[in-house]
Amino acid sequence: WMKAIFYSEFDNIAGPKIAYQYPASRVAADAFDGMAEYIIPKPALCGKLVIITAFGHKIMGWPVLIEDTKYHRNALIFNVCFVFEPESDTHAFPPIVRKLAAIFRDLEKETELLFSPKKREKIPGILERIYKDLTRYAECIYPVDSANTISLKLFPKFENPPIVEDHQVPICIAEIGDLAEWDLTMQQIIPFIDGVHYISRIAKLTGITTEIVKECVQHLVYRDYVKLIGVLIYCFYIFTIH
Repeated sequence: WMKAIFYSEFDNIAGPKIAYQYPASRVAADAFDGMAEYIIPKPALCGKLVIITAFGHKIMGWPVLIEDTKYHRNALIFNVCFVFEPESDTHAFPPIVRKLAAIFRDLEKETELLFSPKKREKIPGILERIYKDLTRYAECIYPVDSANTISLKLFPKFENPPIVEDHQVPICIAEIGDLAEWDLTMQQIIPFIDGVHYISRIAKLTGITTEIVKECVQHLVYRDYVKLIGVLIYCFYIFTIH
């Protein structure tokens, strides 16, 4: 899971550096120096997802280049990076990294959040809020000022649903909710998802084709409302004792 978040930039005197980090000192200065050329890259490599695994970290960022004569060397290069354990599953983070980079770019262009010494004081608080909210709630809504709000949300990755067979029995594992919220076909199928009726039986009872029943049940499996088991067959034996 996420270990830290930091804002890095190219300083005209010090070169690439971490300007702000939360929690503090999770990425040591010497470790950053060993990865700096990838985190704050040459201008031609900006605007692309960067993932680095080194020094006990997996770091994901999206370096941004803003050209303007007000900056030293007529350009500002920065990167807001997330830090994870090396083996962490980070599939949900690339859209967040890209969006956050765009938000910081727009805030800089509109309000000079990164350039103004006074407004830069907001950055540590922003990083702390993003880290805490994403860690606790998997989303963050943070008003930077009266006109700008940071809105981020992590979306879970759903595996491809399994193939549904005629003989399988769907069982509810979560509250499906009000039937009126579903389409008419689902409204006919859901009452028969009771852990007893198998797919082809549900099709017969509802008058809906087996293929459509399979598609509907597959959707419910995908949404984690239902799981599938094999049909249970009970055998009774009668023994005659002489």
